Amino acid sequence: MNSKRLTTFKGNANKSKEGDILTLRSRIEKLLSGPSNLEVKGDGRIFIKSLNKYYSPRRKISVGVKDGNGLVLGTFDSIASCAAFLGCSRMLVMARLKDQKPAVINNQIFHVIKHEVEVES
Repeated sequence: MNSKRLTTFKGNANKSKEGDILTLRSRIEKLLSGPSNLEVKGDGRIFIKSLNKYYSPRRKISVGVKDGNGLVLGTFDSIASCAAFLGCSRMLVMARLKDQKPAVINNQIFHVIKHEVEVES
């Protein structure tokens, strides 16, 4: 008679919800009891096993630039601003920051270092 109308009978609705909750709880327990997906490497970086790559928080890094004599030429709030100051690419600044090797730009030696922010108390 009313074949296109939705039914209002809710006889099995409670049983399916209970089953879904139990299934969900068992999956949660299985995930929590398993090994961690993250691994902290010796250099302090976090490696994500399932993605096979390192975690990157994507935040700005404050850096400083020293000349060959150790004199601080400037500090910068980002790698991009440091690269603009040196007149080179961001990739070069990031590579020199990571491997701690000097950068030679226009026959001058520069050292890129992490800038530690001093907190006043």
